[in-house]
Amino acid sequence: MKKIQELEYGDIGKLLWKQSVPAAIGMIISSLYNIVDAIFIERGSGAIALAGVFVTFPMFVMISSFSSMIGIGSASIISRALGAKDREKVNKVLGNYLILVCLSGIFVTIAGLFFLKPLLLLFGATPQIYEYAYSYMQVIFAGSFFYMFMTSSNALIRSEGGAKFAMALLVVSSVLNIPLDYLFIFPLKMGVAGAAIATIISIFAGFLMTIYYFGFKETHLNFSDAVFKIDKGIIKEIFSVGSSIFTRQLAMSTRSVILNHSLAIYGGDLAIAAFGIMVNVFIFLSVPIFGLMQGMQPIAGYNYGAHKYSRLKEIIKKSIFWATVISVLSWIFLVFLPKPMAAIFTQNQELLEKTIITIVITSLLQPVVGFQMIVGSMYQALGKAKEALVVPLVRELIALIPCIIILPKYFGFMGILIAFPVADFLGALVVYFFYKKEMEKIDKKIELQAVANNS
Repeated sequence: MKKIQELEYGDIGKLLWKQSVPAAIGMIISSLYNIVDAIFIERGSGAIALAGVFVTFPMFVMISSFSSMIGIGSASIISRALGAKDREKVNKVLGNYLILVCLSGIFVTIAGLFFLKPLLLLFGATPQIYEYAYSYMQVIFAGSFFYMFMTSSNALIRSEGGAKFAMALLVVSSVLNIPLDYLFIFPLKMGVAGAAIATIISIFAGFLMTIYYFGFKETHLNFSDAVFKIDKGIIKEIFSVGSSIFTRQLAMSTRSVILNHSLAIYGGDLAIAAFGIMVNVFIFLSVPIFGLMQGMQPIAGYNYGAHKYSRLKEIIKKSIFWATVISVLSWIFLVFLPKPMAAIFTQNQELLEKTIITIVITSLLQPVVGFQMIVGSMYQALGKAKEALVVPLVRELIALIPCIIILPKYFGFMGILIAFPVADFLGALVVYFFYKKEMEKIDKKIELQAVANNS
């Protein structure tokens, strides 16, 4: 198929653009929905209700961690198998992926609904925001199977170069969500529960599109070709590669739990809402980097599997360059223009002031973030599970969490904010060490290929 040939022979710059832009567009639309959702909730139910929704972020991360582990782990193997022209392995991976995502989706739904109350208390829901959080997540967990299937399948679709369809999935579900959000929150007056119902309905639409892709489109990933037989070796490889994203997101969830408790102690419910707004702003401005990561992975994985090491090196370097450019541009907005971005979410003056200082301080070292994200994504694409696991955890576990625990004891709420640039600095140093070692390995492979070709 043409899109597979492009991964191996297409111009790297054009290919990155072609694969990354659709992913970025889809995520921009999705981020816009998240922003609109937050605005609707704040306008319809107030700042405390918004804090109730934001405190559930670790739960979303938990759900996402399962789907990402299975989806990205499977996608990495499929990209490399396509590069190696191993169709048999592609079909086996597809079958085992479908088995795993269905079983994990059922498990997360049941476990989430059963343990919802203790999870909310664990994750820092204060008495004032608990009911809002409970109403929201009860609906989300009920529909979590559809969310997990859609989001994990998105990674597989991108693994064979299907960037435009992957974009369409996000665009359709996000665009549909906005009018449904308005309908359930305002005319029907269902508050945060209405926002959650709107989310699940639109996710179900994306789920149906995913079924259509695997069942009826011309693709290397058709249901009819899938081998529905459990293969321990493939499952082990899926979990091995995917465990990096799972562990990273689990670390993020752990960090969010600790952060929510610290914010409740040193800043109160409005501080939780301020951080929630900051996260929405950060994600929106970082969408081009996420798109670049998603665009890079199938290209890098395919060329690694095809032993095209010079192309692989070019892909990585160009991705890092553009990620750094994007990070610097987003830093300018975050540090110098925080007020207009924060004001989109709230007119509450106290919340607005907390949000502005939160955005500025936490974003001081934003220029190094893109580099770290691309390097972590590179290791996932290459199927290097240990490195893909360690690189993201340096910032979350080794640097950020201890800073969040220690610094507020001396500097209060400001200590929580300072923890983020400190962690970004330490993380960047360690990630550069890993990156340099990997580039040396790739250069060695290029030299060996040159010697073999000349002999």
